[in-house]
Amino acid sequence: KEPGGTGGTDFATATTKGTQTVVFNWNGKDKDGVGFADGIHTIKVTLKDMLHTHIGTISVELESTPPTISMATVSNTVFSPLGEKATYTTIRFTANDNSKKWFYKLRIGTRTPAGWGDTTEGARQELQAIVFTWNGRWMDNGTETLCEDGIYTFTIEVRDEMNNYTTQNLYITIDTTPPQILG
Repeated sequence: KEPGGTGGTDFATATTKGTQTVVFNWNGKDKDGVGFADGIHTIKVTLKDMLHTHIGTISVELESTPPTISMATVSNTVFSPLGEKATYTTIRFTANDNSKKWFYKLRIGTRTPAGWGDTTEGARQELQAIVFTWNGRWMDNGTETLCEDGIYTFTIEVRDEMNNYTTQNLYITIDTTPPQILG
């Protein structure tokens, strides 16, 4: 298969003397636009001058598969951080990717829940279970702030080194209003 990309297969011709840098951007597809399979690919480079032809190769890794998120659960989809029955909730999920490193980020809207770092690194080709306990607070300029009552979208994002990513949303309700007796 011939690679596609900037300029096709005959991508540069130089008639200048001395050293010249040639850049070829490969989009992971052949000249007909069909994608190559993930894995290690060898690119052959041919350099010609007036007297000689020089051939070299370079190996590149193509990895276009996003990480996976599975078994995402919330222990208490409704809870009250003020001390009634459920004062926290536990979020569990499993993530996996075939790249050397993968990262996950947990957020509520655009905010980071209190007690969690922004990004944590996972391990190569290892199915890893992640567990967090959330107390209904988020960080505002270094200070823990109680979330208002309402339904919150809790987003799990897993991203690999090649910037392939996947997200999953869970929904959590915070209810700090005590029940009222009417009558």
